[in-house]
Amino acid sequence: MAVRHSILYVRIGEAKELPPKDLSGVSDPYCVIKIDNEPIARTATVYKTLCPFWGEEYKMHLHSDFYDLNLYVYDEDRLGEDDIIGKVTLSRDAIATGRKATEMWLPLTKVNKAAEIQGEILIEIEKIRDVVRQENTLRVTVMEARDLAPKDMFGSSDPFVTVSFLEQSKTTSTQKKTRFPSWYETFEFNMPLSCPPKTVIEVKLWDWDRVSSNDFLGEVNINFRNLPDGCKVKKWYRLMPRPPHMENRSAGGDPMFPKPAPNRGSVRIKVHLIQETVLPTYSYGTLRHILTDSVLPKGTEAPDLSAVHLLEEISRLDLNEMSNCLVRLYLNEGLITEYLTAITAEEVKNTSDPNTLFRGNSLATKSMDHFMKVVGLHYLQETMGHVIDQVYGDRRIVELDPTRVDSIKRRHWSSIKESNGHVLEHSKTAVTCYITNIMEAILNSHSKCPILMRLVFKHLKEQVQNKWPTGNEENMDYAYHAVSGFLFLRFFVPAILSPKLFLLQEHHPDRKVSRTLTLLAKVTQTIGNLSEPVGKEQWLQPLHDFVREKIDDVRTFIDTLTDISTDNTLRYFPNRQPFYSGVILKEGYLHKCRYSSKKLLNRLSFSFSFKPQYFWLTYKELRYSPLPESKVQSVKLTDQICAVERLDYSAFGKDNIGQLISQTPDNELEILYFQAKLWDAAPPTTRLHYKSGWTLSTVTWRRRQCVAS
Repeated sequence: MAVRHSILYVRIGEAKELPPKDLSGVSDPYCVIKIDNEPIARTATVYKTLCPFWGEEYKMHLHSDFYDLNLYVYDEDRLGEDDIIGKVTLSRDAIATGRKATEMWLPLTKVNKAAEIQGEILIEIEKIRDVVRQENTLRVTVMEARDLAPKDMFGSSDPFVTVSFLEQSKTTSTQKKTRFPSWYETFEFNMPLSCPPKTVIEVKLWDWDRVSSNDFLGEVNINFRNLPDGCKVKKWYRLMPRPPHMENRSAGGDPMFPKPAPNRGSVRIKVHLIQETVLPTYSYGTLRHILTDSVLPKGTEAPDLSAVHLLEEISRLDLNEMSNCLVRLYLNEGLITEYLTAITAEEVKNTSDPNTLFRGNSLATKSMDHFMKVVGLHYLQETMGHVIDQVYGDRRIVELDPTRVDSIKRRHWSSIKESNGHVLEHSKTAVTCYITNIMEAILNSHSKCPILMRLVFKHLKEQVQNKWPTGNEENMDYAYHAVSGFLFLRFFVPAILSPKLFLLQEHHPDRKVSRTLTLLAKVTQTIGNLSEPVGKEQWLQPLHDFVREKIDDVRTFIDTLTDISTDNTLRYFPNRQPFYSGVILKEGYLHKCRYSSKKLLNRLSFSFSFKPQYFWLTYKELRYSPLPESKVQSVKLTDQICAVERLDYSAFGKDNIGQLISQTPDNELEILYFQAKLWDAAPPTTRLHYKSGWTLSTVTWRRRQCVAS
């Protein structure tokens, strides 16, 4: 069955002319992306500036019926709540009809917290016409709502609904402390024989407040003329905010002459939406055959990549996404080394100057980037993870640039009493310690590097050596540059600079850690360049001896890394197993409670006991036991998990409760409830998982049955 699929690309570039929020006349801005008012992603904080540069990109897989994208700009505040500077709103229709992947400057507008609306409401409407009695009735059933905005300090609301039709109005009961209320209350309205053309059914949601006025939760205006006669219309409606003129009036302003909005700055973003229909796998059989056949050598002739390049030209995807799709296709087909060898060999052949080899963004370089991220993620975590953890944990004040020491001392005047010379000396010691650990971890990691990566680098090195033979002294380093350009400059250095993007850390670094990582990335990049450390950043000179020493070690490391026999590769790395199934993606304590439809106790009792368990999550399975060292562990295979979602507070009277629904070998449903310390603002596609054949309504019904039975 064909499936509609939406991919949203967002690049947050920079902002300008932001208003100052600190006493020093600057701000500490960062951005938050929300889809339908759900937090999806957060940029790093750029400190002490009104013109921040982020340069962060996000790819989001969304439901095809999402409504809008909101980009919020905040000022980070250590002491109190972060200040909202402004926001940019783009509807799905505006994104879909806009120019493809065009960067644009958009002004920030004021954010009215009271007007932030989210959620949906389920309503059933029926027109009843009695020809005999000449009486017409409009029957409206308010059924339920979901994902309403929290209005009280505990993260819930007390919602009720008012339904208005012509001059008549009805009100539901109030549901206490929930963002997922159920009413199932039916109202009947007298309906005249003919109604004005613009007649609407007004449905408004409110949060009941004992002390102050009720808070507005959203509204729906349903066009009466569009409703058919004699049949029920049951539909989920997205809640909408009040019209702008009504918001201005509620704020005490004049709707005819609103006050001019102050300048809140602007932000440069690039947004691109791809909406496509994904057909069943068998529909792509011919295309898969053509693409897989194109990377295989034909006797003594090189592979013919014309099919790959033709797909590149006609595809609506950009180069980045195109290379990502091809890498995953060839990984699945067990032909990734053939593809990368062919695509890099073609670029080597077409490059005349070795100094420009693989320096730009091409299908070959982008494919190598994605390949290393997919296959080498565990290798990266195992090699760099402990050093990055140490930098995050130490949070040292580190600076090697003498021109920046005074500003750092002013910013941290209470903790820095030493002279500038002492600060520079201590910083040199810290950086030397960190970079030594990094280089030792890298240079001793050849046995940890995935076989596929080693094999690809081996072929790459041979290709460059064949084009520029090493017999010429001038050509000695070209092969090393090709490998180090990918492994160091496109893999290790970006991971040091942005650990969160490579899953080395859960959070972006603060200002102290960010500066330390920047210095470490600069030194690592200098070593990876395999050339004498010269340049305008003379303050790195105290580390030049260390850099020169490590350059020869990197050459030796590359020789060892690529010294691998192609005959035994498959014995070490089975086909179609590019991931390490045993890699622990996440581990830690959760409180869990299990429900099984076969257990009579669960069906008869309302008592749910949550017990602490230690969890491990891998690509293949979810394991847990009472203690980390316990030998007996419960296991759930990931392909048996049907759904994962967050539960409302009212389900158990507890915060941060989620449920995991799995299917047993006997085709019985088993539900595991878990409680976490906090619930991350993850994308809906990662926070909610539904297995093929399941729907949201199915999962919701099962949840109610288990909790209430």
